[in-house]
Amino acid sequence: MNHSFSRRRPSGFTLIELLTVIAIIGVLAGIIFAVLGNIRRSAQQTQSLSKLRNIGSAALVYASEHRGGLPVWHNYTTGTYWWRTLQPYIGEDLEAFHSPAHTGFDPSTPDRFTETMSYGWNYAVSGRHVGDPNRGSNHSLIVNDFPNPTKVLIAAEAQESAYGFIAADTPPAQGRYGENVPSVFLDGHVDSRPYSEFLQTAPWFVGPKEVPPYIPTPSPQ
Repeated sequence: MNHSFSRRRPSGFTLIELLTVIAIIGVLAGIIFAVLGNIRRSAQQTQSLSKLRNIGSAALVYASEHRGGLPVWHNYTTGTYWWRTLQPYIGEDLEAFHSPAHTGFDPSTPDRFTETMSYGWNYAVSGRHVGDPNRGSNHSLIVNDFPNPTKVLIAAEAQESAYGFIAADTPPAQGRYGENVPSVFLDGHVDSRPYSEFLQTAPWFVGPKEVPPYIPTPSPQ
Protein backbone atom coordinates (compact mmCIF):
# COMPACT_ATOMS: atom_id res chain seq x y z
CA MET A 1 0.00 0.00 0.00
CA ASN A 2 1.18 3.44 -0.80
CA HIS A 3 0.91 5.92 2.00
CA SER A 4 1.02 9.64 1.38
CA PHE A 5 2.52 11.89 4.04
CA SER A 6 1.95 15.64 4.39
CA ARG A 7 4.60 17.87 5.86
CA ARG A 8 3.29 20.43 8.25
CA ARG A 9 5.17 23.56 9.22
CA PRO A 10 6.00 23.61 12.92
CA SER A 11 3.98 26.12 14.91
CA GLY A 12 5.65 29.35 16.14
CA PHE A 13 8.19 31.73 14.58
CA THR A 14 11.50 30.88 13.06
CA LEU A 15 14.65 32.56 14.34
CA ILE A 16 14.81 34.78 11.24
CA GLU A 17 11.22 35.90 11.72
CA LEU A 18 11.86 36.72 15.38
CA LEU A 19 14.95 38.74 14.51
CA THR A 20 13.00 40.59 11.82
CA VAL A 21 10.21 41.47 14.26
CA ILE A 22 12.73 42.63 16.88
CA ALA A 23 14.48 44.80 14.29
CA ILE A 24 11.18 46.39 13.23
CA ILE A 25 10.25 47.07 16.85
CA GLY A 26 13.65 48.64 17.40
CA VAL A 27 13.23 50.94 14.40
CA LEU A 28 9.73 51.95 15.49
CA ALA A 29 10.92 52.59 19.06
CA GLY A 30 13.72 54.79 17.77
CA ILE A 31 11.26 56.81 15.68
CA ILE A 32 8.86 57.16 18.61
CA PHE A 33 11.62 58.24 21.02
CA ALA A 34 12.88 60.81 18.49
CA VAL A 35 9.38 62.22 18.02
CA LEU A 36 8.76 62.35 21.76
CA GLY A 37 12.15 64.04 22.24
CA ASN A 38 11.28 66.69 19.67
CA ILE A 39 7.89 67.26 21.28
CA ARG A 40 9.50 67.60 24.71
CA ARG A 41 12.16 70.00 23.41
CA SER A 42 9.52 72.07 21.62
CA ALA A 43 7.43 72.27 24.81
CA GLN A 44 10.48 73.33 26.82
CA GLN A 45 11.35 75.97 24.24
CA THR A 46 7.81 77.35 24.47
CA GLN A 47 8.20 77.55 28.26
CA SER A 48 11.52 79.34 27.89
CA LEU A 49 10.01 81.89 25.50
CA SER A 50 7.19 82.46 27.97
CA LYS A 51 9.67 83.16 30.78
CA LEU A 52 11.63 85.54 28.55
CA ARG A 53 8.40 87.31 27.63
CA ASN A 54 7.80 87.87 31.34
CA ILE A 55 11.33 89.24 31.71
CA GLY A 56 10.77 91.62 28.80
CA SER A 57 7.43 92.79 30.21
CA ALA A 58 9.00 93.32 33.64
CA ALA A 59 11.81 95.40 32.12
CA LEU A 60 9.27 97.64 30.37
CA VAL A 61 7.20 98.09 33.54
CA TYR A 62 10.38 98.90 35.46
CA ALA A 63 11.34 101.45 32.80
CA SER A 64 7.89 103.06 32.95
CA GLU A 65 8.36 103.57 36.70
CA HIS A 66 11.93 104.87 36.42
CA ARG A 67 11.70 107.60 33.76
CA GLY A 68 12.42 105.16 30.97
CA GLY A 69 15.57 103.80 32.61
CA LEU A 70 16.46 100.16 31.97
CA PRO A 71 17.94 97.84 34.58
CA VAL A 72 21.70 97.41 34.46
CA TRP A 73 23.43 94.06 34.69
CA HIS A 74 25.04 95.02 38.02
CA ASN A 75 24.47 98.01 40.27
CA TYR A 76 27.67 98.11 42.33
CA THR A 77 26.32 100.76 44.68
CA THR A 78 23.60 98.39 45.93
CA GLY A 79 25.09 95.03 44.93
CA THR A 80 21.96 94.35 42.88
CA TYR A 81 21.97 92.34 39.68
CA TRP A 82 19.38 92.81 36.93
CA TRP A 83 17.38 89.77 37.92
CA ARG A 84 16.94 91.09 41.46
CA THR A 85 15.84 94.45 40.02
CA LEU A 86 13.09 92.70 38.05
CA GLN A 87 11.92 90.31 40.76
CA PRO A 88 9.30 92.73 42.17
CA TYR A 89 7.62 92.60 38.73
CA ILE A 90 8.02 88.84 38.16
CA GLY A 91 7.84 87.27 41.62
CA GLU A 92 10.26 85.69 44.06
CA ASP A 93 10.28 82.21 42.48
CA LEU A 94 13.77 81.73 41.02
CA GLU A 95 12.33 79.29 38.48
CA ALA A 96 11.34 82.41 36.54
CA PHE A 97 15.02 82.55 35.50
CA HIS A 98 15.41 78.83 34.73
CA SER A 99 15.22 77.63 31.14
CA PRO A 100 13.72 74.10 31.25
CA ALA A 101 16.47 72.54 29.10
CA HIS A 102 19.27 74.07 31.20
CA THR A 103 20.50 71.27 33.48
CA GLY A 104 23.25 73.34 35.13
CA PHE A 105 20.83 75.69 36.89
CA ASP A 106 21.56 75.75 40.65
CA PRO A 107 19.53 78.03 42.96
CA SER A 108 20.91 76.46 46.16
CA THR A 109 22.64 79.70 47.23
CA PRO A 110 22.43 83.29 45.94
CA ASP A 111 25.98 83.07 44.57
CA ARG A 112 25.34 79.78 42.77
CA PHE A 113 22.10 81.12 41.35
CA THR A 114 23.79 84.27 40.04
CA GLU A 115 26.51 82.14 38.45
CA THR A 116 24.26 79.53 36.85
CA MET A 117 21.03 81.33 35.98
CA SER A 118 19.73 80.39 32.55
CA TYR A 119 19.24 83.85 31.06
CA GLY A 120 21.71 86.61 30.34
CA TRP A 121 21.21 90.38 30.25
CA ASN A 122 22.71 91.94 27.14
CA TYR A 123 24.96 94.24 29.12
CA ALA A 124 26.75 95.55 26.04
CA VAL A 125 23.48 97.14 24.89
CA SER A 126 20.87 97.22 27.67
CA GLY A 127 23.03 98.56 30.48
CA ARG A 128 26.14 97.12 32.11
CA HIS A 129 26.74 98.82 35.45
CA VAL A 130 26.25 101.65 37.88
CA GLY A 131 29.04 102.57 40.26
CA ASP A 132 31.65 100.17 38.91
CA PRO A 133 34.91 101.27 40.59
CA ASN A 134 36.95 100.07 37.60
CA ARG A 135 35.10 102.12 34.99
CA GLY A 136 35.07 105.85 34.58
CA SER A 137 31.32 106.43 34.26
CA ASN A 138 28.03 104.60 34.54
CA HIS A 139 26.62 102.59 31.66
CA SER A 140 22.86 102.91 32.02
CA LEU A 141 20.35 103.61 29.26
CA ILE A 142 16.76 104.62 28.74
CA VAL A 143 14.21 103.19 26.32
CA ASN A 144 14.26 106.37 24.22
CA ASP A 145 17.96 105.84 23.50
CA PHE A 146 16.89 103.17 20.99
CA PRO A 147 15.14 104.27 17.76
CA ASN A 148 13.94 100.75 16.92
CA PRO A 149 13.16 98.68 20.07
CA THR A 150 12.08 95.67 17.98
CA LYS A 151 15.74 95.18 16.98
CA VAL A 152 17.23 95.59 20.46
CA LEU A 153 18.17 92.28 22.08
CA ILE A 154 17.90 92.67 25.85
CA ALA A 155 18.20 89.07 27.09
CA ALA A 156 18.62 85.51 25.87
CA GLU A 157 19.72 82.05 26.97
CA ALA A 158 23.11 82.43 28.67
CA GLN A 159 26.11 80.12 28.66
CA GLU A 160 27.05 77.97 31.64
CA SER A 161 28.58 80.01 34.47
CA ALA A 162 28.04 83.30 32.62
CA TYR A 163 26.80 85.17 35.71
CA GLY A 164 23.64 86.26 33.97
CA PHE A 165 25.02 88.22 31.03
CA ILE A 166 25.55 87.93 27.30
CA ALA A 167 27.86 90.03 25.14
CA ALA A 168 29.79 89.82 21.89
CA ASP A 169 32.60 87.87 23.57
CA THR A 170 30.13 85.79 25.60
CA PRO A 171 27.33 84.96 23.14
CA PRO A 172 24.14 83.15 24.15
CA ALA A 173 24.08 79.44 24.93
CA GLN A 174 24.14 77.03 22.02
CA GLY A 175 22.34 73.73 21.66
CA ARG A 176 19.64 73.77 24.33
CA TYR A 177 16.96 73.99 21.67
CA GLY A 178 18.74 72.86 18.54
CA GLU A 179 20.26 75.68 16.53
CA ASN A 180 17.83 78.34 17.78
CA VAL A 181 18.23 80.58 20.83
CA PRO A 182 15.14 81.87 22.69
CA SER A 183 15.51 85.66 23.04
CA VAL A 184 13.54 88.74 24.12
CA PHE A 185 13.67 92.23 22.63
CA LEU A 186 13.12 95.73 23.96
CA ASP A 187 9.57 96.03 22.63
CA GLY A 188 8.68 92.91 24.64
CA HIS A 189 8.40 90.41 21.78
CA VAL A 190 10.19 87.06 21.90
CA ASP A 191 11.75 85.00 19.16
CA SER A 192 14.06 82.01 18.63
CA ARG A 193 16.97 83.24 16.53
CA PRO A 194 19.67 81.09 14.88
CA TYR A 195 22.74 80.82 17.10
CA SER A 196 24.99 81.79 14.16
CA GLU A 197 23.48 85.31 14.21
CA PHE A 198 24.97 85.94 17.64
CA LEU A 199 28.54 85.20 16.58
CA GLN A 200 28.77 88.65 14.97
CA THR A 201 28.92 91.83 17.04
CA ALA A 202 26.45 93.67 14.80
CA PRO A 203 23.59 94.14 15.17
CA TRP A 204 22.84 92.48 18.50
CA PHE A 205 25.76 93.78 20.57
CA VAL A 206 26.10 97.32 19.25
CA GLY A 207 24.36 99.85 21.48
CA PRO A 208 23.78 103.61 21.31
CA LYS A 209 26.07 104.15 24.29
CA GLU A 210 29.49 102.56 24.50
CA VAL A 211 30.50 100.67 27.62
CA PRO A 212 33.11 102.72 29.53
CA PRO A 213 36.60 101.22 29.26
CA TYR A 214 37.99 99.08 32.04
CA ILE A 215 40.41 100.92 34.32
CA PRO A 216 42.33 98.56 36.62
CA THR A 217 42.38 99.61 40.24
CA PRO A 218 45.94 100.59 41.17
CA SER A 219 47.59 98.07 43.48
CA PRO A 220 48.52 99.34 46.93
CA GLN A 221 52.15 100.41 47.23
